[in-house]
Amino acid sequence: MMKRKWLNKIALVSMLLFGKAMAQKAVPVTVKQAVDIAFQNVLDLKNANIDYKLQAAKNKEYTAAAYPQINGTIGMNHYLSVPTIGFANSNYYLYNDLITQGVKGSNGSTITRPESATAPLLDFSFVYPWNMNYGVQFTQLLFQPDVFVALKARKDALELATDNMKVKEDDIRLNVYKTYYGVLIAEKQLVYLKESVTRLEKLLHDQTEIFKNGFAERLDLDKTTVSLNNIKTTKNQLENGISISYILLKNAMGIQQTDTLVLKDTLSEDLVNKGILSTADFNYDDRNEIKTLKKASDLMKLDIWRNKLSKYPTVSLYGNFNSQAQRDKFDFYKDKKWINTTLVGVNITLPIYNGSIRKYKLQQAKLNLEKNNNNIENVKRLIDMEQGIARNTYSNAVLALQTQKQNMVLALKVFETTRKKYEQGLGSSFEILQSDTELQQAQGNYFKALYDAVIARVNFLKSTGKL
Repeated sequence: MMKRKWLNKIALVSMLLFGKAMAQKAVPVTVKQAVDIAFQNVLDLKNANIDYKLQAAKNKEYTAAAYPQINGTIGMNHYLSVPTIGFANSNYYLYNDLITQGVKGSNGSTITRPESATAPLLDFSFVYPWNMNYGVQFTQLLFQPDVFVALKARKDALELATDNMKVKEDDIRLNVYKTYYGVLIAEKQLVYLKESVTRLEKLLHDQTEIFKNGFAERLDLDKTTVSLNNIKTTKNQLENGISISYILLKNAMGIQQTDTLVLKDTLSEDLVNKGILSTADFNYDDRNEIKTLKKASDLMKLDIWRNKLSKYPTVSLYGNFNSQAQRDKFDFYKDKKWINTTLVGVNITLPIYNGSIRKYKLQQAKLNLEKNNNNIENVKRLIDMEQGIARNTYSNAVLALQTQKQNMVLALKVFETTRKKYEQGLGSSFEILQSDTELQQAQGNYFKALYDAVIARVNFLKSTGKL
């Protein structure tokens, strides 16, 4: 019994470990592949796609409203008490006249009123207790303003839904690019930090051996140890930051946090200088925000047209076939007598007065269009401002990157010269520690400048609608 329990526990643990291993998968991606994955997984974009499908379904609903509408009916009822009317009793009035005139019977007896002539009115019903009917109604809408305009607006409505999806895609693409490049920069910087750790560890080892031989002071070892501990702390912080950046990138891509990302792109200055960035051929329609607002204007114009057309009549063609049977008992099949009725006609509904509702709806539609046109102009101004900032930021970032690259090269050259002097006994440990710190700072400044330049390029491309 105990053996079986242990086997069950081992099997359960094995299943959990296997399931966890299956859940984790390596995903090698370039930045463009990361964007494509995000397009498939991010819920905001999925919802935008659902909105597109909803609009497509709504368009089919409008189309269906213009098709013939055919409905069938069938009904049966039974009167527990049939409705009656008072019907004049001829016997009553006949006997009333005979009695009033004093008419005698054949044997000279006085005429008496029979039971059937005691009331002036008789309860009479024209309705049978059992009734059944079935029929078919046909309606064809010939003209109705709101349906007519809705049919005209189908294409524009779908294009608006598509443009909204593209706006979402722009936001997702920008977020993935920035996060992806942020991880690449951090990983590149981590490589150089590890090199710094290796350098300081070697320096500390060399100083320790010299100290053992009595040719170095304890103070030199302590200074190097402090620098080494500081750089290790910085490395650990950067590693933690990279882990968080991966979490953010997975979230931006809409994938599971248990997946392992492998970034295939490399970050270099070639990426910053790739292509000539210019706004000379820019068109506002390159921005999906402008496309969306313009398409909204088209729909608002159709709404104005719809309100103008609402003063015209609604015209429809209709037809009806009905068959009815009445019985004094529940028996509709032996007696084949059914009464059939067929009719066709045209129905015209002409609006005459609605309290000026149409007037004010038309006024609102025109004001909404005016407001949307103002929004278009405002967005254009914001785009101009965004492009101006992006262009200047990119130019300055490129210059800063060139400067920081020169500083890093010089700092590396100073460090190498100081290290050789120290190894030859011509320099102090303070000088080599100082040069190493300056090299680390120069490298950090370079990677920050590289990241700023890459992001400035991304922002510029986004501002021109070419990201």
